[in-house]
Amino acid sequence: MPSIRKVGSGSLTAEIQTHLGEVFLLEGQFTRSTRILRESVAATEAAGYREQAAAAHAALGRTLAADRQLTAARAAFDRSLELRDQLGDRGGRAAVLVELADLDRRQRRLTDGRTRAEDAVRLAAALEMPD
Repeated sequence: MPSIRKVGSGSLTAEIQTHLGEVFLLEGQFTRSTRILRESVAATEAAGYREQAAAAHAALGRTLAADRQLTAARAAFDRSLELRDQLGDRGGRAAVLVELADLDRRQRRLTDGRTRAEDAVRLAAALEMPD
C-alpha cells in the first residue's frame, strides 16, 4: 500500500487514516487499527482539525473497546465528546453518548449507562435525527 503521507492535504490524510483504522477494526486487526488511528488523532489534534479529531477519537475508542482496553477506550470517547461539545455538534454528542453508554454497560456502570443513553435519546429527539 502506498504511503498516505504523500496525499498532501493534512485533513484528507487524517480522514483516510480514520477510514482505514475503521476498516482494520472491522477486519479484527486491532493493533493495526489502533496504530493508524493514533496517528490520525495526533495529526488532527496538532493541526487543530477538531471535527476530524473527534471522529478519530471515537473510532479509536471503538477499536480499544473491541480490544477490551476499556479504560483507554473511555478516555478516547471522553475526548471525542469534549471536541463535539466545543464544536456545538449535538448530533455527534448523541452518537458518542451512545458509545459511552455501551461502555458503561460493559463495565457494569448501569446507572451511568442509562443516564447517557437517555441523554442521547433526548438529544436525538430534539434534533429529529433519522434512524
